Amino acid sequence: MIKKFYILLGFFLLLSATAQCQLLNYDVVKGKKKKGTVTVEKLSEDGQVKYKIYSKVSFSILFNFTIEYWLEEKFYNDKLTWGKASNTLNDRLQKESEIYINDKGNYAVKIDGVTSSTDINELTYSVAKLYNHEPIGLNKVFSQSFGRYLPLTNLGNNAYLLESPDGNNKYTYENGICKEVKLIRDFATFYFRIQEESYARAKKTKE
Repeated sequence: MIKKFYILLGFFLLLSATAQCQLLNYDVVKGKKKKGTVTVEKLSEDGQVKYKIYSKVSFSILFNFTIEYWLEEKFYNDKLTWGKASNTLNDRLQKESEIYINDKGNYAVKIDGVTSSTDINELTYSVAKLYNHEPIGLNKVFSQSFGRYLPLTNLGNNAYLLESPDGNNKYTYENGICKEVKLIRDFATFYFRIQEESYARAKKTKE
């Protein structure tokens, strides 16, 4: 019994030594009021890095709205291998997407049940990475939700503007960590602001 305990203990210690997890927590703010949260998880283990993003926002514009968003992407040796995303409005599915490598070695993107192939055979940076890695030197970022590259503009002072069919997102960084995202939409403007404790932990990890 004691022997089994030490074997299990050694196994979990090995896991903790090889796997690294970074968790970023953001408050979603509209005006001066908190409207939701965003959680960004980065899990690294044995050459594979998994990114997970989940957000839930509730607000009122004549009616009550609750928007939830999920995204997961996997990279192996810094190459995107698979991803999936979806979002709902008041618990009704609005959009879902998936990206994977097809038998020709290029990426295929499936959006709302429709699959299309690309001529891209290697992706090392995508929207999922924007929270954890400042996009220095990039002028475009791939989005699986739209199945294409989105224009990215360096605004200076560690700020970047990402343009999408849904609206513009402004990402601001400090010490390589995304501290704030400003979402500009036709119906409202939201801010994702990192919680101070979360930023402190992430900063310490990078040091």
